[in-house]
Amino acid sequence: MNECQCYGDWRKISELGSGAFGIVSLWKHKQTNEYIAVKKCKFERKDSLTERQKQRWINEVDIMKTMNHPNIIAFKEIPPILKEGLHKKNITKLPILSMEYCDKGNLRTVLRKTKNCCGLSEIEVRDILLDITNGIEFLHKNSITHRDIKPDNIVLHNCMTRESNTIYKIIDLGYAKDLNDTIVSFVGTLDYLAPEICQGKQYNYAVDYWSLGVLFFEVICGVHPFLPGKSLPERFQYIKGKDPEIICIYETNASGSFKSSKEILKYNQISSCLKTNIELWLKQVLQFNPQEREKNFPNGLTVFQQMRSIVNKRMLNVFWLHKLELYSYEIQDSTLIGTLKQWIQRDTKVEKEKFVVLFSKNINPVPDDHLVVDYLSPNNNVYVIRKDCFFNKDSAYNFPFYVRKLFEGSLNFGPKEVVNLCHQSIFYLQNDHKTIVYIKKSINLYIAYIKNLCLVSQQKYITVKKDFNDLSLVLRKLNLSFESCHDHSLRLKYIDVLDKTEKCLDELKMLNGRLHTDWNHSQKTVELYGVVDDVMKKCDVDSIYQNFVMMVEKNEIKSDDLKKVTQTISKAIKMKDDFLNSKRLQPYMKALHHILNSLEKLIKSMFDLDQQITTINSNLNDLDFLLKSAASSIKPNLPSVKPKQNESSHMEPTKNGRIFKKIDTKFILEENHSLRNEWSILINNIFCNDLFTDKFE
Repeated sequence: MNECQCYGDWRKISELGSGAFGIVSLWKHKQTNEYIAVKKCKFERKDSLTERQKQRWINEVDIMKTMNHPNIIAFKEIPPILKEGLHKKNITKLPILSMEYCDKGNLRTVLRKTKNCCGLSEIEVRDILLDITNGIEFLHKNSITHRDIKPDNIVLHNCMTRESNTIYKIIDLGYAKDLNDTIVSFVGTLDYLAPEICQGKQYNYAVDYWSLGVLFFEVICGVHPFLPGKSLPERFQYIKGKDPEIICIYETNASGSFKSSKEILKYNQISSCLKTNIELWLKQVLQFNPQEREKNFPNGLTVFQQMRSIVNKRMLNVFWLHKLELYSYEIQDSTLIGTLKQWIQRDTKVEKEKFVVLFSKNINPVPDDHLVVDYLSPNNNVYVIRKDCFFNKDSAYNFPFYVRKLFEGSLNFGPKEVVNLCHQSIFYLQNDHKTIVYIKKSINLYIAYIKNLCLVSQQKYITVKKDFNDLSLVLRKLNLSFESCHDHSLRLKYIDVLDKTEKCLDELKMLNGRLHTDWNHSQKTVELYGVVDDVMKKCDVDSIYQNFVMMVEKNEIKSDDLKKVTQTISKAIKMKDDFLNSKRLQPYMKALHHILNSLEKLIKSMFDLDQQITTINSNLNDLDFLLKSAASSIKPNLPSVKPKQNESSHMEPTKNGRIFKKIDTKFILEENHSLRNEWSILINNIFCNDLFTDKFE
């Protein structure tokens, strides 16, 4: 069809795609840079389509004009001058469908990328599952079933409000039909068809559930769930006889036999927590019996509601640096930090006091009674570092099946095995790169955490010192009052408070010295960070991965020469080993552990000292009250009474170990003089100390 390339200011840019009956072209306005996608019949003769095909075309245009949902491709009114020009060339006279232009291609193109051979990232998976679920649910609520859900009919558009920068939209409603229509004929993509359509039976909206299950499995694993590569008749026989809970059937490694599974394939990019939830959902929508697919889940939710509930769950990825392991946890808004630590302790078998939990958006120590959600970053990653041992050098490598067989030399690789080897090698390198990223992030957060802990200790010292200064002011005030106090028990209590205050002063001096020592050690360690940063930069597994992907795309991997695969994997292993066993990294991390241990003890001592100061303040308040009460109850001098014989010999021990005679006035005067001297010494020690004038820099 010779179509004009320009109508007014509208110019044809390219053809976006072609289907059984239509062709979609992209047009751009020269002045405004506005884009519009136009779908028109590709045939040049009116009789090229049957009446049913014409009706299907008209049906799609009518449906699209009424749809208004962010996950359904939007109808866009065609400009008059472009409409007039296109209609002149429209031989079939079928209506032209004009739509918004989605500038990032379709999902099929994404899935075909070599790097996605084992599925998409979890961020992409979540967005796709949510968007397509919402879009199909909208169609069903409008009494429309799509009937042709597949990667080719899902397009990507830029979305700046998302981490993935992408929103997914459903297109091509050419096979959509009213749910009340009982016509069973269909011409669509066989790989995603529900069994009842393949059998020519009557069907309803449950066919979309099946197609969603197949699509979502492929998005997660990169392949069809049921015997990818096999013909529909072969596949159908296995699907028909499968157990209701089976969600995938695949050819076993190198044996040629088939195996059924209730789980998603293990080579994927999603967390274990999301995987478990998705598997339960797939077990329902991939049932052979459509009536079982239609049922609500045990919690009363529909198929769409259940999927939305899964995607919206908060799931943490916890990286355990010690063994380079990744754990996944589902949390609620009410989940506490202490609860998370208990989960980690349970799974790592390491007491929670022996590890540090770090968040990307927070480098302060986090109390156990705080909420986890308040500290999460958008990627929901948490990093956990064992205090007493950084890396476990005995952590075993976990190679995929074909990679392991390659190094063992125990398998003959034909073309099919080479494809699987390449895919599993890509998966291995992807995860190795991800692990290195986690390690580097953990180390950097750990360093930032310790540097911040130095500042915390400094600030706490300043607080404690201020509290002690405030205490000294109270002592100065009370000191004058106690000069004229003749109540021996109060004077003894005051002396006891002075004793405790002097001990606090000694502790404060010691903390000052420890703080300077820890600060100096931390500064020296921080200065060595450049060496560690250099070690981390040299561990560039990502470049190895990218180069290998290019080799696979160029078809450079042959069954008769697998040296490139062996060399690539070996290079990645050596690079990672060199990094983990670096003689420059290990001493640095040990130094960090030492500083952390010292700082934690120092900060605990500061909090303990602050508590002691608070207690002394409370004691002084009590003494002040007693002193005022004693002063108000002083009576006029009365004639002295001679002590009785038994009273003069009675001795009473005091708290400080001194022994007083109850009535012996001479002894009391001597004791007063002794207390006054002790009091004077204590007061001198407390008030004349240089800690009241020095400043910590």
